[in-house]
Amino acid sequence: MAVCPNGHDSVTEDFCDACGTRIATSPIRVIGKHREAAYRIVAQTGDSSAIPQVEALMGTGRYPAHVLAVLAARGSPHAFDVLTAHLDDARAAVRRWAVEAFQFTLPRQLGVPRLQAIQSTLKYADTKKEVGAALEQLKKPASDDE
Repeated sequence: MAVCPNGHDSVTEDFCDACGTRIATSPIRVIGKHREAAYRIVAQTGDSSAIPQVEALMGTGRYPAHVLAVLAARGSPHAFDVLTAHLDDARAAVRRWAVEAFQFTLPRQLGVPRLQAIQSTLKYADTKKEVGAALEQLKKPASDDE
C-alpha cells in the first residue's frame, strides 16, 4: 500500500486510487510500520535518488543515518557528504546517530579519514568527544584483521 501526497491510502504504487495524483516511486514514501522495510530497500538497491527523503527523516530515528552510510559505502559521495554534515546537526540525537553510522556501518577506510579531517571543525563539544571515542575504537584492529 502507498500513500499519495494528499494523504490518501492507495493499493497501487503509481497513482492514487482516491484522487488520481501520481505517487512518487521512491520506496521511502512508504509510511508507518513499513518505513524500516523502505530503508532496507533503499540501502539494498543503492537508490541514491532517495537521499533527500532519507535526509528529511534524520530526526525520526537511527535508520536514516545508517542508510546514508550504506549509500556512501556503495559509492555515493552525496550520501557521504550529507551524513558528514549531520555531525553538526542542531539535534543532539541526530549527531549521535551520525557518529554511530560512521562507527558501525561505514567501512573504516572511508570513515576514519573523514572523521579525522573534520573532528576539529565540529561545532558541538559532545560530538567532538563522541567522534574522538569513535576514532579510538575504529583505529583498533578488528578481530578479523588480527
